Amino acid sequence: MNQIFHADFEGVLKQLVNLEEREEELVQELYPDPSPERTHFQELLGGYIKSLDKFLKKATVVKKKTTFPLVVLESTAEAKELDSGEIYRFRLVLPFQAGLSPEDVSVLSPLGQAFLLKRPGDTAVVKAPGGVFHYQILAVHFQGES
Repeated sequence: MNQIFHADFEGVLKQLVNLEEREEELVQELYPDPSPERTHFQELLGGYIKSLDKFLKKATVVKKKTTFPLVVLESTAEAKELDSGEIYRFRLVLPFQAGLSPEDVSVLSPLGQAFLLKRPGDTAVVKAPGGVFHYQILAVHFQGES
């Protein structure tokens, strides 16, 4: 069941409305010219918006703070790298927000794409230039826009 704290629900709803309103503007800002990368980003963003809408429609709003049920933009995922056992924290952001903090990871990066919409307990396989990495999602926390 998708239980979500009422303040988190409001934050994700605000994000969804913002993305729906700015979808074309975001695509144009990042990729002004037609390209395979632009098409990929359009598909990623469109799919994310549909998934977020579906998630919110099925969510049960609760009054007690709970662990957030899935990795979304502006959420922080705690994850264990399965080979080393090390614990990491990653905050998923749009590409132009990446680098604002050491935890920020662009949704277009291999790690960002692998983590997007994963749930606690899921394993994310990250195919990066440095190799293939396996992470188990331990917890997700939603802060909304900082």
